[in-house]
Amino acid sequence: MTKTSYVDLTLSPEMKVRIAESAKKNGRSMTDEINALLESFLDGATLSPEMRAIAAELADQIAAARRK
Repeated sequence: MTKTSYVDLTLSPEMKVRIAESAKKNGRSMTDEINALLESFLDGATLSPEMRAIAAELADQIAAARRK
């Protein structure tokens, strides 16, 4: 079993909707979608401009939460 870490993340209502729509389209939970987006972003994978924007915003929010 893969060990996971909990991250408290605050999203704008608009970002939550975008992630939920992306997750539904990809057949994933929101958590799995966030993980997939961040992995793709951090691995430098080619993402659509929309997915790159979502991943970048999530990465920024996680970094800000860790600094608190």
